Amino acid sequence: MTVVASNSSIETETSTGLQSAQWDVPDRFYRIFATDMDAGKFLAITDYLEQATRRMAKPETVIALQDATARATSCG
Repeated sequence: MTVVASNSSIETETSTGLQSAQWDVPDRFYRIFATDMDAGKFLAITDYLEQATRRMAKPETVIALQDATARATSCG
C-alpha cells in the first residue's frame, strides 16, 4: 500500500489487481494505491485515511467543538 500527497491531482494508470482511491482537502490531494489487497480492508483503510486528513485540515476550534458535541449527553 502506498499513500501519496500532492498539491495537484494525482493521475494513475490502471492495471489488473491495482486498487486506487483519491480525495482532496483544501490545497492538498491524496491518492492511495494497493495491489491485490482485500477489497474490504482497502475501503476501510481508505475511509480512515480520508477522515484523518479531513480532520487535520480543519481549524482546531472546529475539531474541539465537534469533540465536545460528540461527548455531550442528550437534553432529554
